[in-house]
Amino acid sequence: MMSISLPEGAFIPFGSSVSKTCILGLRKKYKKDQEMNKPKNIFLGNAKEIGFETGKKKYIPTEINDLDTFLKNSHAIFNELKTTKSGGEYGWIQNEDITSKRIDASFLLNKVDRSFLYKKFKNIIPLSQVCEIININVPIYNDDVYNYLEIPDISNNTGLISNIRKIKGSSFKSTGLHKFESGDILFTRINPRISRVAIAPDEEILNGVTSKEVFIIKYKENAHIKEINKYVLVQILQSEHVKNQIVRLSTGSSSSRARVQPENFLNDVYISIPTEKVQEQISDKTFKNAMSFWKVSQKLLKDYEKIQTELGTKIDKNHIRRI
Repeated sequence: MMSISLPEGAFIPFGSSVSKTCILGLRKKYKKDQEMNKPKNIFLGNAKEIGFETGKKKYIPTEINDLDTFLKNSHAIFNELKTTKSGGEYGWIQNEDITSKRIDASFLLNKVDRSFLYKKFKNIIPLSQVCEIININVPIYNDDVYNYLEIPDISNNTGLISNIRKIKGSSFKSTGLHKFESGDILFTRINPRISRVAIAPDEEILNGVTSKEVFIIKYKENAHIKEINKYVLVQILQSEHVKNQIVRLSTGSSSSRARVQPENFLNDVYISIPTEKVQEQISDKTFKNAMSFWKVSQKLLKDYEKIQTELGTKIDKNHIRRI
């Protein structure tokens, strides 16, 4: 038996379907002895390349095909999680570890990977033990002015914020956005591969609004991380082994629009907990660097606005999306 997840856009050349697809290999029940017919292990494959270019209307063959690799390596059971040359992943999972929650390979491979995380790190826990998502919807009124943080204003990978613009409600297409407050941890759930995890500035901006694609992460009292060290979560969420989990859990019709759902984010993403001393060092550096970058960026924008105005150019930093 098997579960193979195909990449987004696999069927666009064949009718323009953007549906994300999983191939299931099933075994027919054997009436005389169903237990004997029940497999103990299931093969999993999360393909990145399938022999032609995905996401394009025209069928363009390529030489790279993860499905060939899966076929060649599915004849013998092995314990580790393996990768193809193109970044596809494959491995085996025990039948008893599969539930009806989700049966796609990308989700199940997370469970396989988790067993290795337990071996690699001493203290592994689900995110739900240290934080929660509290998204407060803010209705948008045409005549009101909002402190607006747009997703592109959050840097890829580092999550640094350079500008938060004052925007009139009539300029928004959306009728509602998520509220954030100074010091909040902001996790961008859309396209988690580029890892936009930020800290809302603690000066001037008392509160603001951002896209509903952003989770507002709140610290939850726990025995693993003290509240004073909560910004260690920013770096943990940006770490490779956590980002890989989030990417596997994401759903969506294209890689750039893939999203992780709140319940998967909290309950199925497992993190390693550093020692308290290391937590303190990471949290302190992360917060200070984020605030320092914010101050420098704001000074740069104000100076740029002033200089350009003196030169006769009409510039408003609220119209500058990023620096």
